[in-house]
Amino acid sequence: MRCLIRRVITPLTLVSSVEAFDTIMSKPRILCLHGKAQTAESFSKKIGGARRKLERAFDLTFLDGPIDLGDLVEQQQQHQQQQQSSTTIMNTGRAWFLRELVDDGDGAAATGEEHENEYRYIKLTDAVEYVARFAMDNGRYDAVMGFSQGGTLATALATSGAVPVRAVLTAGSPHIEEAFVAASDWARKSRRKESSTYTGEEQV
Repeated sequence: MRCLIRRVITPLTLVSSVEAFDTIMSKPRILCLHGKAQTAESFSKKIGGARRKLERAFDLTFLDGPIDLGDLVEQQQQHQQQQQSSTTIMNTGRAWFLRELVDDGDGAAATGEEHENEYRYIKLTDAVEYVARFAMDNGRYDAVMGFSQGGTLATALATSGAVPVRAVLTAGSPHIEEAFVAASDWARKSRRKESSTYTGEEQV
């Protein structure tokens, strides 16, 4: 007597199989950060040739920077009327962070040799949190790619662990120590917060 064994396919089994297939077949994901005065759209178009080749094997996400440079133009013009501007702002596109000349203490940009061409960077912590939270809310990324200040931010996020990835690709990206400090500080505070939340849940 022959015994037949049949596998019963339930809706739950089918869903699990589809999810497993999607996991296996999904492309590695790359988060792309544009340069200053660009946008997610313009950066995507700028690297159009490379993008089309990359998209054969990777899922690319182009993210807009949090700072709208157009909104800052009027503020800069008003500032220039009162005193020499310490910040150069391009009037198109977006940015991740800004820089300004070191202040000499009375509200004017420093002009002495001691402070000549010294800059400080602002809104770096905001940029780190903005990208890190986007990455957390939109699933895991395998790599991060950036151009100019987007590349600087990408490297800082990856090396600090604020956005954990396996690879970083950058071009025209200067080393800005403040960016790495900001990313490391944010990553450390984020881990500490997660640890505190986990401990609290365990105690309940």
